[in-house]
Amino acid sequence: MNQREYPPIAIHKLNSHLMNLHVRDIDPCMREYVPIGKDVM
Repeated sequence: MNQREYPPIAIHKLNSHLMNLHVRDIDPCMREYVPIGKDVM
């Protein structure tokens, strides 16, 4: 998100170059990590 890139498109662009992917989501107050897709990041 820092690069203003939509994650699914970025993953598609990287294709075979992607070796490791770490994904997490965070609440709007930036205090707690929540299940993927449940909040703002």
